[in-house]
Amino acid sequence: MPRRNSSSNMGDRVVFKSEDGDEFFVFVDPGMVPKWRKDRTIPLVDVVQTFEVFATDTGGNDGRAGRASLQSITNAMGVKSVDDAVQFVVEHGELRGRQDLAESHGRSAISNPTRGFGGSASGR
Repeated sequence: MPRRNSSSNMGDRVVFKSEDGDEFFVFVDPGMVPKWRKDRTIPLVDVVQTFEVFATDTGGNDGRAGRASLQSITNAMGVKSVDDAVQFVVEHGELRGRQDLAESHGRSAISNPTRGFGGSASGR
């Protein structure tokens, strides 16, 4: 079964903040991180939506997100592969749900579920 990749289908995310202040994050299925942290027999593939680590161009919570480079991942986490970085972020990062993300940007999580994240009936 293909994983969801559109931003309107992305669930929660787990954010790891490095000692330098750079933030890295992975998208996860809602409710799965606490279960995985208690029961490591759950395959990580059932927890994350994609085996990719993302970062913003500003290094913080705001800005355009894209895949983090392996060099920046290695420098921040001390791991040598993206797969290890995904697990590292899920283990050590802070879980942030869609509601948390929306409130940090001053909007409701979903004002019209058919329009996706932060959408409105008028499309504005």
